[in-house]
Amino acid sequence: MTDSPVVLLSSDSDTAEADSPPVKGHEAHAAAGEALICACELVMDDLARRERSQPPKGYTSYLHEEEHSLLKAVNGLSLTAVRRLAALVGRKWPKWHTTDGAGDEELFQRGFIYHTRLSPAEHILTFEEPEVLSGFDAIGWKPEVLLQGGGLMTNLLVSLDATALRRLAVALGLPNSGTKASLLNAIRSEFSGRQRTLGRSAGVLDMSTVLAALRQPSYVRLTVVAVRTFAIVTALLEVLGGSPQEYTSSTAAFRLVTIPKSLVLSKAGKFRSAFQHASLSTIPWLLDRGEYELLQAAFYGNHLWELGSRGATELAALGRAIMHFVDVHLDDVTLRLESLEPWQSRLTCWWHLVSVVWHSVWALERAKQWEQAVITLRWLIDKMPSILQNPSRLAKYLHRLRIDLGHLGRQREFKGILAKACMEEIELDDGPSQQLEPIVRIPYPEMSALKGGVPQALDIVVNQYAIADCGPGRSYGRVEAATLRHLGWPGVHDEGGLVRRLMSLLLWRHLIEDAEGRGTVVSPCQLYPGDLYVEGYLDRAVCVRARLEEISRLEPHQLALEVIRASREVEQPPLRFVGLTWVHTSSFPGDQEGAVQQVEPWSPEALAGLAQCMGAGILVRVFTRILSDMRYWGGGMPDLTLWQGQRARFVEVKGPGDDLSARQRGWIAELMRCGADAEVAYIMEPGKKRPRKKKKR
Repeated sequence: MTDSPVVLLSSDSDTAEADSPPVKGHEAHAAAGEALICACELVMDDLARRERSQPPKGYTSYLHEEEHSLLKAVNGLSLTAVRRLAALVGRKWPKWHTTDGAGDEELFQRGFIYHTRLSPAEHILTFEEPEVLSGFDAIGWKPEVLLQGGGLMTNLLVSLDATALRRLAVALGLPNSGTKASLLNAIRSEFSGRQRTLGRSAGVLDMSTVLAALRQPSYVRLTVVAVRTFAIVTALLEVLGGSPQEYTSSTAAFRLVTIPKSLVLSKAGKFRSAFQHASLSTIPWLLDRGEYELLQAAFYGNHLWELGSRGATELAALGRAIMHFVDVHLDDVTLRLESLEPWQSRLTCWWHLVSVVWHSVWALERAKQWEQAVITLRWLIDKMPSILQNPSRLAKYLHRLRIDLGHLGRQREFKGILAKACMEEIELDDGPSQQLEPIVRIPYPEMSALKGGVPQALDIVVNQYAIADCGPGRSYGRVEAATLRHLGWPGVHDEGGLVRRLMSLLLWRHLIEDAEGRGTVVSPCQLYPGDLYVEGYLDRAVCVRARLEEISRLEPHQLALEVIRASREVEQPPLRFVGLTWVHTSSFPGDQEGAVQQVEPWSPEALAGLAQCMGAGILVRVFTRILSDMRYWGGGMPDLTLWQGQRARFVEVKGPGDDLSARQRGWIAELMRCGADAEVAYIMEPGKKRPRKKKKR
């Protein structure tokens, strides 16, 4: 009998159960299932029509085989089966309702969250743009752009092939020559998030315009309907991590295996774009009506941030409006946040609104409004409740404040501000009997940089390598891949991913396994338990330290065997450790010719080999550093992880014009303190000198 949760979802076995009344409190599950099945049927009908047409050149089908299998499988599930999937989450599932809105307010107050922009399948087929965003009346600010850019329109355009893009360009009066990328950019510039009037037809440029220009649906490889349905289906199936390859019959079992979330990501861009406001499904019990609407205002602020220079002026105005609103309601906000766990506060509208204020600092600096930027940063540092702070955020605020005070000639003020803002660090090097207090501070590399010094006393190893074709402007991973070949060691460009995976395997039972019991899993789509950071570690410090002491006593060969054992014990779970992806290719980014590694770098055998080369002492010290502040130390590790024989090596690669961040410098020093072989590799073009940055006087 396996320990893995297995649920049979059989249409036949559900017949008797389907006649029984639904479980009290699960009306939303039923509504979600009805809308989902309806949407799947509509999509399957659309696919069937398109399959009878000639597919575009180079394609044998309009959907990849696994995508088609996924849709067919979900379409075959009964309503009870879908309801059971949702019920396994153990909470009220978002409701895709098919009503006219009557009774919405009552259900909302009972705890149901609505994705009203994605409501019934009939509405999905209208291809309408989102309505005017709500939440702005509360903060006393009116957005200039009525419609949120991107989203469904972007998804549809990206899904078109080159022939369809040319047809659409002609319909819009745009040049129809060039590559697919150039056509897409030209058309997307017309859909900038605003409603525009077409001169020759006086029609509004919206989704219906696109569909009218594309009367032959065979040109559309993936419609908006499919994009939305894939997002909903993926969210539901990730409850159990089901695989479409298992849907060979109506009685297929969902097991803990990999769900191809890449289906949504690769075809529709970012998950949030494909499934607007999807993050709302993670916080159904935290929101009242006002906070629900304010969260939409925060999403709009993120949209302005993503627009870059085009949204800077409006972003600055929105930031000031949010500051004024929070000032007026600060006491109520503080009481509200104090009623939540620290990790829950990061799911509230207030956390997202503060992020908008932080982004508005960039807009103010861009306009050289240094005084207002300083006022905004002081507001973030001094006025925000501590529960909305974290070390990484505070360090960013202080870095920008130091720079902006310099622009105003007020550098002397910074020292006092820094001393007042600092918090004490958790010291994890003491014995397990040491009582830890739930206090975090700015990590020492950032603190040293803020004080104007180097982030560590230990000198770091720096080497220079002359490698051809690694100059500025190269794509991500190109320089790292060339350096990996140049060094000649087996390894991978993973930025610490292998080490984090080792930590997840060896500490899974102590950090992750009881997450659902702790109530820190609020969505099947989240990547890790909500309390995985400092507060979660402090709650489990005793058992984690005992496990680390156990690991530290293992000889290298015993450590390798322990990794293999843990790999077999920990099946691929529905949750993923922060920074960890369970499916990896054996290649690294960039140019893959002449790859060095001979084994799959993410296999249990490779992980065991790396652990054996590092040794238990180094491994435990690295784990301890990450656990001290996973939000900060979980990233910034060296680009390359290499190992051969009995040696492991970590290399941070810096191309021409690139330099170390404080966190990267801190990691190199930390690895060297642990006794690991770590270095910085500065890459130069042969025959050229590495450019040096001019020091500010």
